[in-house]
Amino acid sequence: MGRWIWLGLLCLPLVSQAAEMYRWVSPSGVITYSDSAPPVGAAQPARVYRESEAPSEAAPGAEKPAVVLYAFACGPLCDDAMAWLAERNITYSLKNPQTEAEAATELKKMTGVMEVPVLRVGDKHHKGFEPANWTRLLTGAGYAVRAGKP
Repeated sequence: MGRWIWLGLLCLPLVSQAAEMYRWVSPSGVITYSDSAPPVGAAQPARVYRESEAPSEAAPGAEKPAVVLYAFACGPLCDDAMAWLAERNITYSLKNPQTEAEAATELKKMTGVMEVPVLRVGDKHHKGFEPANWTRLLTGAGYAVRAGKP
């Protein structure tokens, strides 16, 4: 029994490494690292990535690729996708493949199907509304993806 307890304690550091880490600066200038999201109003909030999982950032001064959302009145899924982008202040172009033949052709060529929503950032895209994957796609293109307005 004692061996199992020690084995469990040895595995704890592995569990804590898997958690997301955040960094921010307090109003008094103290830099804080935590597994909790930064408080509202914290200066320079950022997610800290392990080197192996860090998204590639756009080069400083480089123009960010255009963001395009392929969607139409598909119900809660498309509504949630648009609300998610709006909450994060991401500027995007909306293309409706139901009413725009060119958008339908682009979508079919890109994904092989006529399913929405699809988020395209530059030459990369993700089919379906999955916030974690959309965040990776946007941060990899140099967009700051945080809920709410700074």
